[in-house]
Amino acid sequence: MPRPGGPRVAEKPKNLFQTLKRIIGSLNKWSYIMGLALILAMVSAILSLIAPNKLSDLADEIQKGTSLTADAMDKADPIRHNTKEASAKTMGVFENIRRDSQEAIIRAQEVATINSLASAIQDIAEETN
Repeated sequence: MPRPGGPRVAEKPKNLFQTLKRIIGSLNKWSYIMGLALILAMVSAILSLIAPNKLSDLADEIQKGTSLTADAMDKADPIRHNTKEASAKTMGVFENIRRDSQEAIIRAQEVATINSLASAIQDIAEETN
């Protein structure tokens, strides 16, 4: 439904500069806040240009700091380093026990073989008597 009175046409100012001066004059009490908003907008634009490069450099530094070798990690963590040494010593002890037990088993087998041979020789000797 059309508006009564016909369509409204925006009225153009007759003197643009005088109209802008009046608008700025009426906003004069807000000039400090508007100036602060303008300055903060400029700072924001500058930081949005600088921040990605700085963040990239920061990420590179963090990555350099976290890429330690295994040896460096062992030296940096004395508990882990001592645990590895203790583990190696324990493995050496277990290796010695395994080797000694194998030698004991071989000796026991030799003794059993000698005893069975001695028993066989004794049986043969008794049969010949």
